[in-house]
Amino acid sequence: MGPRFLIVRQDRLGDVVTSTPLPREIKRVWPDARVTVLARARYEAVLRHNPHVDEILPSEEVFGEGLRAFWIGVRRLRAGRYTHALMLLPWSRSGWMTFFAGIPVRVGVGYALHHVLTGVKVVRRRMNMVHQHECDHALAFLKRLGVEPVDDTPEVHLAAAERDRAAVLRHAWLDGRDRLVGLHVGSGGSAPNWTPDDYVDLARRLTADPRLRVIVTDPEPPPEILAVPGVVRIADGASLRDDIVAFTALDVMVSSSTGPMHLCTALGVPTVTLFCPLPSCAPSLWGPRGNGGRVVLPAPGYCAQHCPGDPHDCTYADDGLPSSQVAAVTADVLSLA
Repeated sequence: MGPRFLIVRQDRLGDVVTSTPLPREIKRVWPDARVTVLARARYEAVLRHNPHVDEILPSEEVFGEGLRAFWIGVRRLRAGRYTHALMLLPWSRSGWMTFFAGIPVRVGVGYALHHVLTGVKVVRRRMNMVHQHECDHALAFLKRLGVEPVDDTPEVHLAAAERDRAAVLRHAWLDGRDRLVGLHVGSGGSAPNWTPDDYVDLARRLTADPRLRVIVTDPEPPPEILAVPGVVRIADGASLRDDIVAFTALDVMVSSSTGPMHLCTALGVPTVTLFCPLPSCAPSLWGPRGNGGRVVLPAPGYCAQHCPGDPHDCTYADDGLPSSQVAAVTADVLSLA
């Protein structure tokens, strides 16, 4: 029987997507390995149909609150008979639980007391590694086991029926035009972003090109975006898996640095993405990998004069976005579409 890997990735959508090179690299080195990914139930859709993932374990079923839930979770992990636990988030509860579950080889992030006490192998993330891309961070866990990864490209897989559905959607949305451009206007406050008016300006420029059809992919897009003639909205109430199918139909996606960008990157859809240059938000950490994506940063000198302090509050301009930046993004889209 081959090794049994448990990958603990119980945080957000982008984190799950950027960890997808890890199961693939495990199976490259150990073809007979069994790989379980422990993630939030809402992100199971990201890992569905991945040929390198044998099991998706909802973190809600393991990491309950309280002492009784702790030991229930330990028993659940022990039943998996894992040989390796790769804990990509520095969280003491998962460290203690994998220890008491008897998993022989455990790898965690950073130096902490519970790591010392439980004999965890440590992946360092020092200040000089702050710009280490999240895909590389995931693969550093294999390096800690003495394995040199060869491919850091994230991936999301579709079933054949889903690819057929994406083709049908694409044909319907194009309606005689040549290329589909997605706009994801919102970010849930998780990243720097333009205002809706700036996206309206971009949408008008793009719809003026007779080759392009513009699709708004937000679940609740601003009404002013939908008022732009020629803009199409994806279906209401779509699930995350439905979004993945819809994104597959696109030729290019424009968004802030948030979940849809990561999904499009993993699907191989080119992206044009708004980023903040601060270390925790920078494209060197979260940027697109392997899809030919373009990165948009605030204009030179803007950050020194207008930084709001919290990158989530940044709208790239204090008195409206310079039209030249919208024009530059439009040019990026046209070059990719």
